[in-house]
Amino acid sequence: MKKLRTAGLALLTMALALPTASGVALAEPADDDPTVPVVAADDTAADTTEDAGATDNDGTDEAAAPRVSAADVTSTACSSVVGADQLTSTITTFSNSQVDAVTAGSSYRMNITGTLANGHCAGDTITVTIAHPLQGNANASYPIYATDGTVAGQLVVNGDGTQATLTLNEWVSTRNNVQLDAYLAVSVATTATEQDTATWTVDGTTYNMPVNPGSEPCTDCDTMPEQAAKWGYYTQNDGDANDTMRITVQIPTTTAPNTTFTITDTLGSEGQRFSCVEDDLNWRYYTSLRPDGNLADGDSTYDTLSKTDTSQISVTQVSCEDTTFTATVTIANAGVASRLYIPVLVTDESRTEFPDAVTVTSDQGYSGGTSTTVYNDQGGGTLGGNDMVPQIDIVKADTDGNDADTEDEAVDLTSTEGATQLIFTITNIGSERLRDVTVTDEITKGAGTVSNLDCDFSQADPQAPTSGTTWEGPFLIDASFTCTADLTGVTDEIHEDVASVDATGWFTGTPVHADNPYHATSTPPVTPEPTPSAPESTPVTPEPTPSAPAPSQSTTPRKNTRGLPRTGVDGTSGLAAALALAAGLGAVVSHRRRR
Repeated sequence: MKKLRTAGLALLTMALALPTASGVALAEPADDDPTVPVVAADDTAADTTEDAGATDNDGTDEAAAPRVSAADVTSTACSSVVGADQLTSTITTFSNSQVDAVTAGSSYRMNITGTLANGHCAGDTITVTIAHPLQGNANASYPIYATDGTVAGQLVVNGDGTQATLTLNEWVSTRNNVQLDAYLAVSVATTATEQDTATWTVDGTTYNMPVNPGSEPCTDCDTMPEQAAKWGYYTQNDGDANDTMRITVQIPTTTAPNTTFTITDTLGSEGQRFSCVEDDLNWRYYTSLRPDGNLADGDSTYDTLSKTDTSQISVTQVSCEDTTFTATVTIANAGVASRLYIPVLVTDESRTEFPDAVTVTSDQGYSGGTSTTVYNDQGGGTLGGNDMVPQIDIVKADTDGNDADTEDEAVDLTSTEGATQLIFTITNIGSERLRDVTVTDEITKGAGTVSNLDCDFSQADPQAPTSGTTWEGPFLIDASFTCTADLTGVTDEIHEDVASVDATGWFTGTPVHADNPYHATSTPPVTPEPTPSAPESTPVTPEPTPSAPAPSQSTTPRKNTRGLPRTGVDGTSGLAAALALAAGLGAVVSHRRRR
């Protein structure tokens, strides 16, 4: 990806101190390199475990590196930022050693670290204000890399070095729990005094740090080097070109003519490799130093010295691989010191530290070695976070709170004649805001009707509709809203209706779905059957009793006697028959009762 940097910016890093025989630091002279660093790294400040003091906008002092309560963020692509960034800022040396004061004329690393609020979008910004006597590198532009190596933002310093703006790109919009670790180089004015205070503001929180006066003038800085030394510069390149480093190897002053030194350099970490292009090598020689430690004479291949001119110095690249480089340097005369500049390509620009070590030997018996770490001390940083995972949830219940998710939990709606109101609660349970939200309900079993489905989306976003079944969003993380519907017509057959919600990840475009059933039954009222009426009785006409035959007429006249008429049975026999009949009827009645 093309890095968004200011055209022509070639900022150098790590103008590390060069030790002399007396142990006094000598700065690498500017004429060693046509691209002079705007500020120089300074790791000579005293270490301390205390951070810079911070002051809120209300002017009250707080403990070091406080958390801020609100983000200085403007959103150009999204509806809002959820919560607030939690950022802190400190000033350290470029090796990240803490300091309790800054020194006039020195340069430092301003760190901006913390957690970004979920919901950031492309175009959101974080602002850093830099006040006198501090100043950033004017017009500098530093990439902020994601952990996967892509550019996730750009930290740009304005034209006078008084403000830096970190602009986030679309990478942050698809991540949550994003951690920021950014930094930029700041220098302290050489005219600063103890009466000054270094002041800067990050995201609305102001930090302060005391200022120490500049260092004492250098002493014995004109002493020629007797030992090997090493330091390096980091150069940020525009466009797609790799950033580069220049490793400087200080070669001791010769004690005899025609001395040959062998230099072997070994890189100590990933993210860097030697260029191995012999034409990229450069060198210089000199015979004296000024009192301030700068070179007083000599020449370099950066200036007018031709690489084919071997009258004073001759350099040969013996071997070169990605992590190991070997060269020889032959000096024609005694009393001459030299420096070899070895090019290194940066293959992982998200790194901030690049260690390596060198050994120097000579055919005159010298043997020495040293190591150094080159820092990308101009600015940059990293962003790390979790990929967004969209998810949605729906919970459905009736007005009495019955979930009725299964048939075994079916609610008996007999008392309400097979009717109830349903309530859906829909929540964004994922780690990404959602769009294109649609709520539906479908009967999948049994009788019944679901009607009047309606949702109040404004419960999730005050700007959202208060009624409807569809919403374009954004449906923010952890937000929720409710819908209602009327269920009627449930019978004694098990009823099932399923509420569903569908949506799409706002940034990832991933579709999400959730559903929840509701079960019910109802016993219809029983209509009593009519009691059958007794059948009407039909009058029975008794059959006529046959008449007894008329007695034959006798010619013999009857005898007129007094007493009862004769029946053919004498009285005694008749009485006995009546008694017998009565006894038999009694026996029959008695038998039937005992049944």
